Amino acid sequence: MLDSTARILDVANLKTVVNTRDGAVHAVNGVSFSLAPGELLGIVGESGAGKSVTMMSLMDLRPSPPVEIVSGDIIIDGEDVRAMTARELRALRGGKVGFIFKDPMTSLNPVFSVSFQLREPLREHLGMSKS
Repeated sequence: MLDSTARILDVANLKTVVNTRDGAVHAVNGVSFSLAPGELLGIVGESGAGKSVTMMSLMDLRPSPPVEIVSGDIIIDGEDVRAMTARELRALRGGKVGFIFKDPMTSLNPVFSVSFQLREPLREHLGMSKS
């Protein structure tokens, strides 16, 4: 495990594969970075470079199967994300960590109003009332 003193995020040697009929595609291969309070981090790269898979792996939002984290450490605020239960992950997502998807047309559900979808995580994670 990594020493996460004074860091809010530590990612070490993260490897994520997508299992296909033709074999494993190494979408993320040995990514490491850390983030201290007050720091900003931008993840840039060409289309298909693994940016989205990396970020979705951090919060275990990957479709499993076929996407699998095969190795690496993900420590958020001193907690090992890979060892978290489903309930702990749900509390982490939207409570401590947020994720802004790059394509709102596929991120928002057309069955619900935009305002409902913006309010729901605030009620769930911050205990706000409906009003």
